[in-house]
Amino acid sequence: MIPAKVNFVKRDDFLQFLKDDVQACFKVAEQLSERYHDACNEVRSLGLSHSAHEKLANLLLEWGSKNGEAAKPETRVRLRVTDEEIASMIGISRER
Repeated sequence: MIPAKVNFVKRDDFLQFLKDDVQACFKVAEQLSERYHDACNEVRSLGLSHSAHEKLANLLLEWGSKNGEAAKPETRVRLRVTDEEIASMIGISRER
């Protein structure tokens, strides 16, 4: 573990900092945009997919595109997650 120090900033102080520092404000907007985009994709993937197969296929395609594998004729993704973790990621449960 790496030791860390946590500090809190008052909301008004943080907003003033963003008003004063255009670069920091841009980075915050960029981060919020990325998180919003990821959340929309997740909702779309989980909410609009009809089957577990479709949800799994979407997850694998997403992983492949993030690793630069999507452009290759044969996509390979190395996973270090359990089937239970994958099921949790796509909002399904294993049949028993």
